[in-house]
Amino acid sequence: MDKILNIVNDLEKSESLDDQYYFKLIHESVASLLDREINQLFQLLYRIDISEQAVKKVFLDNADKTLISEQLTYLIIERIKQKIELRKKYSSKNNPES
Repeated sequence: MDKILNIVNDLEKSESLDDQYYFKLIHESVASLLDREINQLFQLLYRIDISEQAVKKVFLDNADKTLISEQLTYLIIERIKQKIELRKKYSSKNNPES
């Protein structure tokens, strides 16, 4: 779980992200946690601030673990993008010279 949190923290600090590259990195960790440590996966999703309703929907809509891990990875990437955009928005408001 620490590996994926480090990736997420690095991504949140970046200006943009390469979806395909980071999708692969995050998906590997999500799939592994889904197979071996599902409680840690839920803790991770909570720490990243993925909505409980979105997570429930993924599990209800998909029976295949591969699809579940892919959808959870998309949720993580979308949340990271939201955080990047919010940071840009509010940092530009606080710094009128940018």
